[in-house]
Amino acid sequence: MSRLMTTKPERRPRFRPGLALLLAALALLLTVWPGTPGVHAQSDAPLPSAPAGVTAADGPQTGAVNITWNPVAGASFYRIGWVKMADIPVARAAGRHWLDAFAFTDVANLVQTAHTLTDLRPGADYAFIVGSVTARFATAAWSEWAYLTPAGAPSCPAASGSPAGGAATAPPATGIAATDAGASGAVAVSWALDAVTAGAAFYRIGWVKMADIPVARAAGRHWLDAFAFTDVANLGQTAHTLTDLRPGADYAFIVGSVTARFATAAWSEWAYLTPAGAPSCPAAAPGNPAGSEPTAGSIATDRAALVALYHATDGDNWGANTNWLSDAPLGQWHGVTTDKDGRVIELELGWRYFLDGTGRRSGPEMKMAGELPAELGNLDRLRELHLGGHYGHYGANRLTGTIPAELGNLANLKGLSLSGNVLTGGIPAELGNLGNLEGLYLNGNQLTGAIPAELGNLGNLEGLYLDWNMLTGAIPAELGNLGNLEGLYLD
Repeated sequence: MSRLMTTKPERRPRFRPGLALLLAALALLLTVWPGTPGVHAQSDAPLPSAPAGVTAADGPQTGAVNITWNPVAGASFYRIGWVKMADIPVARAAGRHWLDAFAFTDVANLVQTAHTLTDLRPGADYAFIVGSVTARFATAAWSEWAYLTPAGAPSCPAASGSPAGGAATAPPATGIAATDAGASGAVAVSWALDAVTAGAAFYRIGWVKMADIPVARAAGRHWLDAFAFTDVANLGQTAHTLTDLRPGADYAFIVGSVTARFATAAWSEWAYLTPAGAPSCPAAAPGNPAGSEPTAGSIATDRAALVALYHATDGDNWGANTNWLSDAPLGQWHGVTTDKDGRVIELELGWRYFLDGTGRRSGPEMKMAGELPAELGNLDRLRELHLGGHYGHYGANRLTGTIPAELGNLANLKGLSLSGNVLTGGIPAELGNLGNLEGLYLNGNQLTGAIPAELGNLGNLEGLYLDWNMLTGAIPAELGNLGNLEGLYLD
């Protein structure tokens, strides 16, 4: 790795065929594990458009929610995802990513624009999202979020016998078990560590209610349209608890090991359980969850994050700070763009860089100086963050300190430009959580240490610029997973 020079001439990036061929070869070495039940290999086709017009409404029975969307040309499957809002702070309090509380199912596109989820908990706040994909379990183009608090009270059926028939008929494998977890409707799915699972980056816990399989087939659909699953990070655990399942209903459970969230899984055998107990029947809570992301942020939290940035980077002496710290709407603060709800979606306070290596700034040189505050990680709707400096330009940003690991919380981020500053320390592994990121520009700083292997999880990444730093170590083989990469600069 080259060390940072005090000045650097402007240049357009040049394609490095040798490195590209090396990474292509590494990608070919990443084989798909056998034994995947009814799973297509991940498609290399371009992503279709993201669904629009997503809505959530109460379904025909208690705990059912109808999700609707506008049709998407070229989508072979739709991915319907949901998360119970109360589970997000629980995951974070345990040091986990909020996506560990997120569940989803892939349903074949039979020209439908609706899907009904069942067995959700009435009175609990949920967020719903729809993705369009080219193959089951492939990378999705996601919609915006929709929200609903399902109405009604759940029925409490008596327990029945063990599951039989259907697609999940294999006997349980040694080490895979499903047991009641104490609370009504809670099931603890456990597994044993071995040479494969110990090296997994994530575990995929899947479940299907056996009664839903014949319903799907009677409608001419694949049984996997009734199958739901969640990916949880491997922190050395050998169990995961699912909640809000229906007591008295027969379920089948399965565990997969994966190299990246949403990647193709190597599946275990099936385990079976009929959850015991009777569900509590809370009264429906009024209203929907606040905010449009499953982190339930608000304009107030966005404002607090911007105020923290202002004070941490000498905002009084910025090149432009119109309306900052005022009572004006955040969208009227210099360099801030908001959505229709007044939430911050873009922050452009410096140079913004692009895939072809060019850069631009939309206003005067900002002269930001100081360290980036951790509060930036609370801007949960942020799509673009551009605080770049520029080599040799008087008054350009000169940010110092380390890159906050909290930036890894910005699940909607597509572009991150911090180039041309004086940032030090390592590249946070948490940036590997930014599944929607398309451009990562950290070049021209004083970053040290190794390139995190977690950057190989950025399946939508098109440009990775880490050159002109003081990085050391080998190039992670995981970068071979970046199938959409067009620009790569590491020297």
